[in-house]
Amino acid sequence: KAEELEAELLTTSRAHQSLESEMERLRSLAPNAAPDEALTNELETMTRERNELAAELAVLKSARKR
Repeated sequence: KAEELEAELLTTSRAHQSLESEMERLRSLAPNAAPDEALTNELETMTRERNELAAELAVLKSARKR
C-alpha cells in the first residue's frame, strides 16, 4: 500500500509541477492578463490531492515503524 501511495504521490507531484510551470509560462507571456481560472482550479485540486496523499503516506509509514 505504501509503495502504491508513493508512486501516486510522485505522479501527482510531477503533474502538479508541470501545471505550475505552465501557469508561470502563461504569466510571463501576458503578465497583466487575468489568470486562467480553469488552470488555477486544477492546480488547487492537485495541491489538495498531493497533500492528502502525503498525509496518508506519512500515517502509513508511521504505523509501519511501530
